[in-house]
Amino acid sequence: SLALLPVLTRHLSPEEYGQAAMFLTVVNLCTGFVGLNGHAASARRHFDGLPSVEFARLNGACVQIIAATAVLLLAFLACFHPSLSSLLGLGTPWLAWAVVVSGCVVLVQLVQAQWQVRGDVKAAAMQQVSEAIVLSLITIFLVVVLNEGGAGRMVSIIVSSAMFAILAIVLMYRMKLLRLDAWRIQHVRYVLRFGVPLVPHVIAAYALSATDRVFVTS
Repeated sequence: SLALLPVLTRHLSPEEYGQAAMFLTVVNLCTGFVGLNGHAASARRHFDGLPSVEFARLNGACVQIIAATAVLLLAFLACFHPSLSSLLGLGTPWLAWAVVVSGCVVLVQLVQAQWQVRGDVKAAAMQQVSEAIVLSLITIFLVVVLNEGGAGRMVSIIVSSAMFAILAIVLMYRMKLLRLDAWRIQHVRYVLRFGVPLVPHVIAAYALSATDRVFVTS
């Protein structure tokens, strides 16, 4: 993002730049709720010596919770979208896409957590660098080449997030760290017990950093 600042400030109007920044702010706020910190619960559970099959099912429960919480946020958005759009300065479709992007971000966090607890620094670094490069290239293409403005910046975030979320699922399957063919209530309970108490702290941290943007937008 820092490297893109000269490009974005040259090709986006202040209003477009602010809209793209607010889109990222909404994504970060949603990320505090979507998944209920399942990636942290999975990282903690790694040290308990679960059989590989059960650990894969635990990660499957994390993915199921990500999907469920994203649907809940979309339902909340459907009920209050006029007020939220007015407050945040984003159209309802962009708010819905922000929820989707937050789910993609948490999926990437899940695979990142697996690499971290296993000490695979190279894989974690390659993923982060690759995602930054892909996002930058798509942004330049849409904003500079096609002149799509703020919408191009937001679409680039959506596309790159979806690409790396799909890659995260594929990699976890290849590493035998994910199974979605079963529902294990004990794993769901563990994730909820671990992650739900963290939600207020995570959302509060994002909210503190985003409050100024909401005031400026309003």
